[in-house]
Amino acid sequence: MECVRWYKLNYQHSPHLNEFFFTSSTSVYPDSNQHWDEDGIIEQVTERSKILLDVEQLFLEMPLKSTIFRLAGLMGPGRMPNPSKVKDIGLQSKINLVHRDDVISIMTRFIKSDYPSGIYNICSDEHPSKNEFYTTYAKKNQLAIPKLNLKNDNWKIILNNK
Repeated sequence: MECVRWYKLNYQHSPHLNEFFFTSSTSVYPDSNQHWDEDGIIEQVTERSKILLDVEQLFLEMPLKSTIFRLAGLMGPGRMPNPSKVKDIGLQSKINLVHRDDVISIMTRFIKSDYPSGIYNICSDEHPSKNEFYTTYAKKNQLAIPKLNLKNDNWKIILNNK
């Protein structure tokens, strides 16, 4: 947070800089059993999400074009799921993921085009249940299938409509 404040104070010394990209996280949205888009009002915040939201706001208040990318869970080489680390999976839990290559492609389009400043969710259109996702992945890779928790739990689905 201090580095953002320092940068904001010293921005006038970098006149060649006219655009800024910041990668944030869709974890700022609470698991409140609803769909979330970029315009949703986030009222339930954890300490971590409050820090991210504060940093996002600092960048959006800067006198240059600022784009915030809220990334869902990253997948790709070196970032594959590990079903054995999943504690329990509830009946309603949905998964919000995005592949690393998709993130690179989207960010490249933003760099090459004239998109407006603002916040953009970067997430797959597909939101399988965590049970379905981890079970399928475990079977495909001959791993232990995670335990299904039979209680209803909280979930969120990240929308990428912008």
